[in-house]
Amino acid sequence: MFLADLVRRLDLPLRIGLIQASSYRGTTTSAGEPAISVKSLWKVFGPNAQSIVGSPDARLPRAELRAKTGCTAAVVDVSFDVAPGESFGFLGPNGAGKTTTIRTLLDLIRPT
Repeated sequence: MFLADLVRRLDLPLRIGLIQASSYRGTTTSAGEPAISVKSLWKVFGPNAQSIVGSPDARLPRAELRAKTGCTAAVVDVSFDVAPGESFGFLGPNGAGKTTTIRTLLDLIRPT
């Protein structure tokens, strides 16, 4: 099931931090608006996680960031739009943040 389908089936607005999704029935929203819009999504686990967001440390390799700060940046500055009726999926290697992104979108965990 795609996220847009989930939002449509639940008929609920999805609004989590910087994440917004239109609540709609069918495949149209008002002129040109995406059904789902995600801008600058971050999820950092660890102590003082907020200090990592937007900092140069966020771009360190995972092991170096963990050794230096005790934090793990699971999702770093993710942005995307999904148009009404568009199929959308996440592809990537293990540990790339796909599941963490979906959990954040569904409000199972809070974005940083």
